[in-house]
Amino acid sequence: MSDIPFPQLHRIVTEHGSHIEPPLDAEWSDLDKLRWHAAVTRVDHGGEIDLTVEPAHVTINGESIDGLYSIKTRGNTCGAYAFYDAWTYINGIDHGLRIAEGRRERI
Repeated sequence: MSDIPFPQLHRIVTEHGSHIEPPLDAEWSDLDKLRWHAAVTRVDHGGEIDLTVEPAHVTINGESIDGLYSIKTRGNTCGAYAFYDAWTYINGIDHGLRIAEGRRERI
């Protein structure tokens, strides 16, 4: 997919709740799933947060290690994270922003 930063992504709010369009697609690569998750976090916080996900460039004994990701926000890069650890890290950013904004739930 690599349609970064998912410019078409938006939250649909109805009287019964909300959902993201486009929804997460299980067929996407892990990198694109993480980029989608970061885009959802940006959308939910007014698009102001600088949050990106890129492949981490890790080598051990000259061998490149695939499946690790770096997360960048406000010029700081954290990682290398495996997929689920990166997903959890982005969740932490989202929760921290909601606490700072004084709200407990998603829009």
